Amino acid sequence: RNINGRVTDRRNVRAGDIPGIEIRAAGTASGSELELRLRVFPMGSRLYEAAVLGRPGDLTEADVETFFGSFKIEVSR
Repeated sequence: RNINGRVTDRRNVRAGDIPGIEIRAAGTASGSELELRLRVFPMGSRLYEAAVLGRPGDLTEADVETFFGSFKIEVSR
């Protein structure tokens, strides 16, 4: 809602062994076009999320994957 956006894609993803979803959205804020990539991982009573927000074309797919790839959830057993 912050970017007045609409969902353009949704897919299943994983952070290690933890399943989650990735949502892509496009919208605007202050007259600028924006793209959002959000990954959400529900785990028990917690919800972990990581997001990338920027103007279209500002970040490469490799940049986005490097960022999301650095997101780790440590599970105590």
